[in-house]
Order: sequence, then structure tokens, then C-alpha cells
Amino acid sequence: MRTIQTRKTTMRKTTLGLFMALAGIALSGRSDGATTANVTITSDQFTDQTSGSSTTTINVGDTVKWHWSASDHSVTSGTCAADGGYGGGSVVCTPNGLFNSGVQNSGFTFDGPFPVAGSFPYYCQIHGTMGMTGIVVVRNSVPNCGTITLSPTTLPGGLKDSAYNATLTASGGTAPFTFAVTTGNPPPGVNVGANGALTGQPTGHGTFSFSVTATDASPSHCTGIQAFSIVVADDSPAGDAVVIPGVGSLPGSGGALFRTQLQLTNQTEQAIAGKIVFHTGGVSGTSGDPSLAYTLASWQTINFDDILPAMGLSGLGSADLVPTSGPAPASNARIYNDAGAAGTTGFSEPAFRAEDASQVGDASVLILPSDATNYRFNLGVRSLSDGVSATFTVWDASGHLVATVPKTFGPTFFQLQAGPAFLGLPSFPNGGSLGVTITQGSAVFFGATVDNRTQDTSTQFTRHN
Repeated sequence: MRTIQTRKTTMRKTTLGLFMALAGIALSGRSDGATTANVTITSDQFTDQTSGSSTTTINVGDTVKWHWSASDHSVTSGTCAADGGYGGGSVVCTPNGLFNSGVQNSGFTFDGPFPVAGSFPYYCQIHGTMGMTGIVVVRNSVPNCGTITLSPTTLPGGLKDSAYNATLTASGGTAPFTFAVTTGNPPPGVNVGANGALTGQPTGHGTFSFSVTATDASPSHCTGIQAFSIVVADDSPAGDAVVIPGVGSLPGSGGALFRTQLQLTNQTEQAIAGKIVFHTGGVSGTSGDPSLAYTLASWQTINFDDILPAMGLSGLGSADLVPTSGPAPASNARIYNDAGAAGTTGFSEPAFRAEDASQVGDASVLILPSDATNYRFNLGVRSLSDGVSATFTVWDASGHLVATVPKTFGPTFFQLQAGPAFLGLPSFPNGGSLGVTITQGSAVFFGATVDNRTQDTSTQFTRHN
């Protein structure tokens, strides 16, 4: 007991000495009505008993008192930051000598006044590199702060091992604002920058809850705090994928500008997550094809006016909705010609599950335009993971067989061409038809009739009989 008392007495002297050094920066007497802010040290974090976060906001002359509810922690003035080494480096904590409790055990207290305004970050000597940090914000006087609001109030979900990007902004105070995580932790691999940018690549999956404080640039250092949760889905499929046979964002014939609107709705009572995977036309899809993560709360709907630019892409191909938590969402895809102020023309495109695609033995028919001058006919395919072989029969309007063409396509393959070119023929008969019989594998074949004058389009799809 004597040893413990001696240790506390010695540390108390050290505490006063260091806070006297802090006071020497700019002498300022303790103001009338000065108060003490209490901070609890527990569970590898600093928690201000007023704000509930690791940020303590006081006025000049007020005192901060730390209470150890757990052992092997320190209150050390300084900052922690990544050292910028190869692969992102490691976190390094650097003391600045203003105050230091040393490593203490449960039951210890450490306190002192802050006689000057400013921001005073600190960390734990043992756990600072693991994110155990705090900050004391000292204001010149009782501030006349308005309400500082962070936006958005909710953050988008993410996908493990995929890039994550979001941005926080603040209003109601004096810009510019500085943002910092004050409780909890964002997903591992995702960083919250001082400018409010959330960037990185989540290395784990689950729900990650944390709060962010925005501090304005006024002399009072006014603050606002907002709690967030980010749901990060695993990268492995959780259910059957849904195929959208064709998506595109590109110029077409006759001055057309084709785009693909995509809407997703979670029709379940639980949150779901997954990714939209784009497969470029003309080649088989791979596991490395580009993707965009989605997370949907119960009955939430999200909209992409043009899905490929939303993914940073353009061109022509197909897309899969790959669920990673829960089932695939309901979807509405619309292919349209964007005529600007003149409006849009287009058609809704169904989504296909594996059991909906044409299978071995299925025979389907696609009807050809009656007028090849005013209308053009494009023919397309999206095979599933087993590839597809099919026999095409071309018939004229009177029912005579014009040509028989066998075709084979690799797995997860998309192709769209002018109909005759697709089959290697010079032309199609006006008002005829096209038979499609699956001999191996599975796929969705589709024929698009496009008005050469308006670019308006109607499309036929084959399905499992």
C-alpha cells in the first residue's frame, strides 16, 4: 500500500509539472465558473462522459480529469499517423511533451487545467497504434455555436476487397470543417480523412459502427457529431445470381445514344447486399470483371440513371446481380435512347435466373421486321456459365426455310450484332422468322427491332419452355 501511495504522489507531481509547462505557452488565469470534464479510460478507448465520444470540448481554464477503469493505459500528448511506408506503412505515435501520465492501472486519475485555446490530441502509449486516441478541444470562451450537421446521415454499404468511396460534409458552422472518428471504428481498410472523404478497400465484412465529429474553423471550435454504420458484405455469393442480358452506354446508329437505367428494390424484411458485375461483350466473363457493391435496407430502392457510368465504365455487355447477403433484389432495367430535350424512347428488359434461360431441347421463335428499310433487327446472346450451342433456322414470310446455321458460344458470353452478321448471312427476309433450338448448355437469346427513324426499340427474349 505504501508503494502504491508513493507512486501516485510522484505521478501527481509529474502531472502538475507538465501542465505547468502547458500553461507556459500563454499565461491565462483560470476563469470564474471553470469546470472539470471527466474522461473514462476503459475497453481500449477514451470516452468523454459528456459527449460520449473521444472528443472533450472545454473552455480556457477548464480542467480535464481522466479516470482509469482499466489497466495498462496512458494519457500521452501527441498524434498517431501512418508512416507512409510501402503498402500503406504502419501507424506511428509521436509525443509532443505537453503532458504524459505514464502507463497506469485501474483506479488511477490524472488531471490538469488547459489555459490556452486550441486542439490537443493525445493517445495511449500501448494502444495508440491500434486507434486508442483522443482530443481535447479548448475554446476561448463559452461559444455561440449553432447546430453543426453532418451529411449524409447514412453511408452506403461496401463489399469486402472492393474499393469504397463516400464523402461527408458539414453545415451550420464556419468552414472549412475538420472531420475525425471519435468513437468506434470504420471498416478495416477504410479511412476517414480530415476532409471528410471515406476511402479504401474493406478487408473484413460485417456491420461497423462509429461516430464522426466535424469541427469548424471558428475560434470557438464548434463541433457536431453523427453516428454511422457501414454494412460490408462478403465477396462470396450468398444466393443465385440474376442475369440482365444486355446493358450499354454508347452511341448507336442514326445519332442514337443508348443508356441503361437500373433500379433495385429489396422486397424482403431484412437488409441485403451484393454486387453488380459487368461482363464486356465479345469475351467470356471472369472473376476479375468490374463490379459495383450495393446494400439495401428492407424495401429500399436505389436508382442508376445510367449504370455503366456509375461504375466508371462505358460500352456494351451484360450484367449479373450477385447477392452476397440475402437474395438478389428485384430489378427493373430499361434500355433507352436519350434524345436530350426531346425525351427518351426505350423498353424494359427482364432479368433472368438460371432456370429461366433457354435449356437443351428448348425451341423458340423470334419474329423478323416486316420492313427492312425503316427497321433494323439486331440479334444477341448471353450464355450462362456452361456456355451454349444452338441451331438457328431462318424462314421467309411464306414459311420456306432460307438457311440453317449452328452456333456455339463460350461461358458467360455476350454478343450483339446486326442479325444477318450475327449468323454470317447477307440479309434476312422481310416479315420472316428465326427459329432457335438449344442443343447444349443454356442462354438467353434476344432480337431487337429498332426504328431507323426514331430509334425506338422493341425486344423479344427466348425463355425456358
